[in-house]
Amino acid sequence: MDKNKTLLIGLIAIALIILAGIFIYSQGMVANNDKANSNIQLKTQDFKAFEIDTPVGSDFSLKNNQTEVGKGMLYYKNSGDYAKEIEGIIINKNLTDSLISDNMDLVASNSSDVKIYSSLSRNGTFYELVKTVNDTDIILTGHDLNLLQKMANTSNVKDTSALTVKEVKTPKNVTTQVNKTVNKTQNQVNKTVEKTQNQVNKTVAKTQESKTPVEKVVEKTNEQKTQAPKSPNKISQNNPNPESVITDNPTKTTYPLYIGGGSFTTGSGLDDKTFAKIYLGAEHAGEEIGIKIFYSRDGNSLNQGNYVTTPVESTGYVNIASADSYSLYPDYATVNVYDCYGNLQDTQGISLEPTSGTQYF
Repeated sequence: MDKNKTLLIGLIAIALIILAGIFIYSQGMVANNDKANSNIQLKTQDFKAFEIDTPVGSDFSLKNNQTEVGKGMLYYKNSGDYAKEIEGIIINKNLTDSLISDNMDLVASNSSDVKIYSSLSRNGTFYELVKTVNDTDIILTGHDLNLLQKMANTSNVKDTSALTVKEVKTPKNVTTQVNKTVNKTQNQVNKTVEKTQNQVNKTVAKTQESKTPVEKVVEKTNEQKTQAPKSPNKISQNNPNPESVITDNPTKTTYPLYIGGGSFTTGSGLDDKTFAKIYLGAEHAGEEIGIKIFYSRDGNSLNQGNYVTTPVESTGYVNIASADSYSLYPDYATVNVYDCYGNLQDTQGISLEPTSGTQYF
């Protein structure tokens, strides 16, 4: 009996020693993880519209911008160190709902000014953290949630007046002057119409004397009057935004012409194509350009890269849909932009997450 008691006490002692070892090891792992996170040193960086602490060695540069009446955005991409941990920073007004990818799920909303979205990718969990300051949102994207939260706590919104365009109202004195000009022009038109009518009457009278059928002359004149003028603009077939138009009569390309950012959107359905939205600048609106986009997955080509000519839309973008849907999500895209003569002007390679939704570069 004493031997059994001694054996039982020994077993309990061994179990306690093992549990203590596991606890000490797990605490060491947590400490090591905390230490790894704390190794990323931060420095304050001024982006003019806002300032925020960023990792030492990171390199953020402006990759895309959009400015409209009452809404706009600036996207800065990290091409330096810790590009996986903190991929990019977006500051925007009234565009957050459209900027959050469709495949992102809201996982935390600890207060009215912070929301956290996440989705699984091949590189681990990807996060989009939204920090709201008054009427402005700062979106931090990357795989290190702890780092994103630290950075968000240091954010400070400054002057965002250049982020959006204000609606311009015509002053009263200008309206009055316009009305005077319109009235003067209308009087001139009336006089011209009257003079033309007199000439028509004389022509009709002369035609009647020569026994030429007057009905055909009148019918042709009425047809010319009622024919609707051809609209100079049309909706881009590849662009879902009905406010953006392209011209029927594009002009020649002006220089320089370079890629100023954009986005790629792929649906989750098997028949969904990939849409590319490439920003070339509003100063090129109405100009004809050429473009090729090559998609690939794991180094294998998904398409041949058709050469497409299209006018630049009024917003400065061109919207290009892939010729076919792909059985795999692309993880890389190469964009080539040409002038109206087919000369290559700019090229850019973009890494993509092989998922559905919208991705910015």
